[in-house]
Amino acid sequence: MERYYFQTSDAEICFEEGYFQEVMTYENLKEIEVFEAIPDFSNPEYMWCGIYELTEVGYCGRQCDDYVPINGVKGKCKHKGSLFEHGEKVTLYLKQIK
Repeated sequence: MERYYFQTSDAEICFEEGYFQEVMTYENLKEIEVFEAIPDFSNPEYMWCGIYELTEVGYCGRQCDDYVPINGVKGKCKHKGSLFEHGEKVTLYLKQIK
C-alpha cells in the first residue's frame, strides 16, 4: 500500500510519495521534509470524496450524480477515499532513476 504525506503541518490534502519525488526533481532538491499521513478512523460519519472532498458517508452512493462503482455495477465508489491526520515529520530523499 502506498504511503501518503502532507506537505506542511497545516495542509489539508495529502499525496503519495511519488508526488514529492516529482516536486524534488522539478525544484532540484535532494530531500524534502513532510508529515506522515496517518489514517483517521475517529469520525465514521465522514469520508473523503475525490470529487466533493470532505463529505458525509450517507451522501455517497447511487443518489450522487458522480457515483461510479469500482466494479462497474454496484458497491464502493471509485472516488471514495480515507481521512488522514498529521503524523511525525519525516524526510523523504530523491530516488535515483536508473
